[in-house]
Amino acid sequence: MKRRISILAALITLTLVMEVNGLQFSASGRVGSSSGAVSQNIQTSIDSVINGEVTINGASVMPATRIIGATPLFKETHRTVDGTKSASVSVEVVNAPNGLTYSSQVLPGEGTVPAQTSLSAEQWLTVPKADSIKCTATASSGALKTDVGLEETKGSLAGDFVTLSDYYGKAVASASSISASQTAISGSANSIKIYGDGTNCKINSQLTGISGGKATFSNLNSQSSATQVTQKEHVSGKFTSKLTAGSKSLTRTSNYGTDYDLDMEASGSSVLGILGYYVSPSNTIQGAVNAAKSGDWINIAAGTYKENIKVDKSLVLNGLSGASNTIIDGQQKGSVLTVGSNKPNIDATLAGLTIKNGKAQSGGGIQNYGRLTTTDCIISGNLATLQGGGIYNEGTLNLNSGTSIANNVADNNAFAGGGGIYSYHGTVNINSGASITNNKATHITTDNINGQFVGGFAGGIYSDHSTVTMNGGMVSGNTASFCTGGIYNDEGSILTINDGVISDNSAIRGGGIFSFGSGGGAVNTDKNTVIINGGLITRNTASLQGAGIFVDMNDKILITGGTISNNVATQDGGGVFVDSGSLLTMTGGTITGNSATAIDSAGGGLYLYRGSAVLGPSISISNNKAVSGGGIYNDASKLTLTGACINGNTATWGAGVLNDYGITTLNSGTIISGNTATKSGGGIYNIDGGKVINNGGTVTGNTPNDIVQA
Repeated sequence: MKRRISILAALITLTLVMEVNGLQFSASGRVGSSSGAVSQNIQTSIDSVINGEVTINGASVMPATRIIGATPLFKETHRTVDGTKSASVSVEVVNAPNGLTYSSQVLPGEGTVPAQTSLSAEQWLTVPKADSIKCTATASSGALKTDVGLEETKGSLAGDFVTLSDYYGKAVASASSISASQTAISGSANSIKIYGDGTNCKINSQLTGISGGKATFSNLNSQSSATQVTQKEHVSGKFTSKLTAGSKSLTRTSNYGTDYDLDMEASGSSVLGILGYYVSPSNTIQGAVNAAKSGDWINIAAGTYKENIKVDKSLVLNGLSGASNTIIDGQQKGSVLTVGSNKPNIDATLAGLTIKNGKAQSGGGIQNYGRLTTTDCIISGNLATLQGGGIYNEGTLNLNSGTSIANNVADNNAFAGGGGIYSYHGTVNINSGASITNNKATHITTDNINGQFVGGFAGGIYSDHSTVTMNGGMVSGNTASFCTGGIYNDEGSILTINDGVISDNSAIRGGGIFSFGSGGGAVNTDKNTVIINGGLITRNTASLQGAGIFVDMNDKILITGGTISNNVATQDGGGVFVDSGSLLTMTGGTITGNSATAIDSAGGGLYLYRGSAVLGPSISISNNKAVSGGGIYNDASKLTLTGACINGNTATWGAGVLNDYGITTLNSGTIISGNTATKSGGGIYNIDGGKVINNGGTVTGNTPNDIVQA
């Protein structure tokens, strides 16, 4: 029996509600017909996400059509039944990138169709990122029935992107299932996300972390459920819509009042997905970066990508399988990654990636001019011929847990600074769980310390007009051929150590920290400030002075806590060397177990040379050793002790304190005891005009004597 499609206009409004993982999605829209044609425009946007409820406005019979998921493939089908006239269907992608319009048209019913004949056809349509998908079905008045289908066979049903890895071609992966807990949604590839665009969406659930396919949210109440979503719309007198999500389903029925049938179906694996693009080893990360918009995620599959990437917008580059399996290889053709060189006001995040085999004058691994945050990343095996073997930073660099900057080199140049990091007018924050290890800064000359020594500054970090803050983590095993194995603080820089470990670094001077001049270990400061509130500086070495810390040329160092221990200098200042007008203020912390080992060595714990130090009230200098001044060697300097404890130190001369033309003032609460000299001056030994001013301190119980004026 034949039915005729009404030529009268008909209109319905459809409201759809579904719940997936505790998030309620609502969609509303309409479908209409007139003049014997059925048409619909599908264009939807997420209106709001508030307290776990997502509202989608503008959706019509087809569910959300701004596609998210692992593939952008659609299958287009239609058929005519019992018809004698033509029928056709077309699917068009509107406002595709680069001004392109993607469209397909299949006309199996073109011309005369014999009665009782069923025709069908299908065509795969790759849908790139676009504003909308328009599906138009037409049937002449002589056709009795037209079935039109637009089916998403892989991927998901909602969102604002398609995967870039197949931007112009085939599928790369199928959508995967997801699971949920109270504060996290887990899944692989692009299977996770709550999305709303900047103008139409207000999100009251904060994304607090993401790693390897797991997104963690605050203020999110969700439940575990299946994520298969299927919708079928059937129009025949009544309009029926059903959405299913796991055990939950909702059916809507409304009177339609027309006399034709239209069946449309869409299905997919997930309505949630990570915002961004999916990249596989057969594609390029740079391609994803170029096509992404600010705020997107670039989700990178396991593999090795031989690229040199430039990022000029705020993005997240996320290795889905972790750093050991997701590698970006610069092939020694320049910096592996450059961030914000033309647009410094951007925020970039790296997670779960290895950056290796880069070679450049500055920043073999990374050049950063924006705000860069790294988590669970490895920056290793990179080379700079001038500065910053691992990273060159002129912006803000945040190194978070799991970040390892290791085995990078600044080499083959008369300067060669910052094997791990070189920061110029920048900010570096080293947080708990980050590490800067086994990096090197070397030079091209063969000069020794008695000649013109050039190059080789800061195996770990070179801070030039910068601010470096260490809140945790480790700077360890770095070496420099000249100054500062660990951190070099120069040209008005500020170094703050709140926590963390600086250990096993080595250089000629300043094994752990150097402040301007020829320092080797951790820090060098030129008219700079060093603030140590906590942490551990240990087992650093210097072939000359200042194994733990070397401070030079009118710099200031403030120590309020932490421990400086077991550092070894061949010449002077096993723990700390303060030189040339610099000021050490120490109100807390411990200097213990350090040593200076040469036959004419001095200042096992602390060496002062033409500088000054104010120590106390809650400090301890203990168990240090040198030939002269086991605890402190005061060389033409001013030393003030208030409430300080100097004990257990050993030396040949002046085990506790040796004043060589220096003046030491002992204020109330200071105790110098239990120190041992094999020759003389167990407590204090004064030579060449050195003297003690005692304003209430105690010097007692030292061997062989307490105070000696030579």
